[in-house]
Amino acid sequence: MLARLTLRAALAGMLFGAASGCATYAYKFQPIERALTAHQPDAALKALDSAYAPSGADAPLYYLNKGMLLRLNKRYADSNTAFETAQRLIDKVEAISVTERTSAFIVNDTVHSYEGEDFEKVLLHMYKALNYLDLQQPYEARVEALQVDVKIREINSGSNAGALTEEAFARYLSGIIYENLGEWSDAMIEYRKAYDAFNIYKTKYNVALPESLKIALLRLAERQGLEDDLKKYREEFAIKEWPSVASREANGELVLTLHSGLVALKGEVATQALDPNSGRFIRIALPVYRPRPVAVTQARLRIADQSVRLDTVENVTALAIKSLESHMAAFTARAVARAAVKFRMAKEAEKRDAGVGLLMNIAGVISEQADTRSWSSLPAQILLGRVSLPPGTYKAQLELLDSSGKLIHTQEFGNVAISQGKATYLAFHWTS
Repeated sequence: MLARLTLRAALAGMLFGAASGCATYAYKFQPIERALTAHQPDAALKALDSAYAPSGADAPLYYLNKGMLLRLNKRYADSNTAFETAQRLIDKVEAISVTERTSAFIVNDTVHSYEGEDFEKVLLHMYKALNYLDLQQPYEARVEALQVDVKIREINSGSNAGALTEEAFARYLSGIIYENLGEWSDAMIEYRKAYDAFNIYKTKYNVALPESLKIALLRLAERQGLEDDLKKYREEFAIKEWPSVASREANGELVLTLHSGLVALKGEVATQALDPNSGRFIRIALPVYRPRPVAVTQARLRIADQSVRLDTVENVTALAIKSLESHMAAFTARAVARAAVKFRMAKEAEKRDAGVGLLMNIAGVISEQADTRSWSSLPAQILLGRVSLPPGTYKAQLELLDSSGKLIHTQEFGNVAISQGKATYLAFHWTS
């Protein structure tokens, strides 16, 4: 009797998993994507609430996407409220119940509560910081910069240490936040970490060391009297002149970030794998990222008599793909083990009842779904520009360019106020 009840429970679980997995997370995201590519963030927000519920295994992801869409609607305080909810839910997943882990193993990975990829957890703090900067709350942004350091240390000390290694944009933005609060030593520490990270990024993600970071390293090394660092950077960068410390202190600064495109969407691919126990080939489903086209890959800021080319500081799609690759061996092993267990359960059921055995076999096959969940409203890439300006009010233009340098769009920023010794932060999202 107990064995029969166990089989029925397993069958019900697999059938439920099959039914709930028919419409994957990526598929349900399509209406949101259409609204974003049409530059209608308000419609995207409504589509999110229509497609997903703020509860269950997908709740953390709902709030991550909600936070980003609220940000796109310039509701920065509400955005951070959503991000904070996502963060609390993700923290809870780390103490997940044995029951949920067992269900995820028997059915598929989508039963498991979403806990976010390592790079997503870091970017969560960065977007909270950007929201605070848009709200003109630099000290609250500083708290998020501190949390970035804590999170990266935590990630790299865990069992999966080395998958993320560093997060260049997070380090660079943290340095900018510290520098503009007059915390020179902390700024230099973060700029050095950003320098190290970008040296990794150059080969791993095809993102070079930004020109603006080179200038920042030279400026801080000079200001702090770090002669060895100054000599090293001057020789390496082949830069002979840069704005003096005095001119920096007399001026203000405009810091602009461009968030371009949408990160690659996670889909599913079915493949055959050998079960080492039975020697049989079994069907498994694995996640795969499919990059989305990105129209804007370059940008130029025009303000006063200056024209500044923005540097690429983050390739989010490349981060996502590398993150998935680092987990693929574990995903594959888990999928093979799960498929083998489902096959054996179906065979056991068949001995007792041929009809139940057949149903369990069918349910086992169709419930094998890859976990296609991801923070799909993130940009594909992030660009950043910095301009030193005398105090005053300016008109600014951001020119968005494609890979060939063709002008796609011009965004006007009117009445940009620059104050002495302070930074003014602007951000623009282009989601097509």
